[in-house]
Amino acid sequence: ETLLKFCDELRPNLILPTGGTRISLYDITPECIQGNFFYEAILP
Repeated sequence: ETLLKFCDELRPNLILPTGGTRISLYDITPECIQGNFFYEAILP
């Protein structure tokens, strides 16, 4: 809900969601917010 409000108000060009510490193989943030986005980046 907060993320959707942020996007509606500020209209950002890029959002890089991570787990808070850094991007890693154990980051579950993408799965938690997956339904809110149309594109995703696949990291090696």
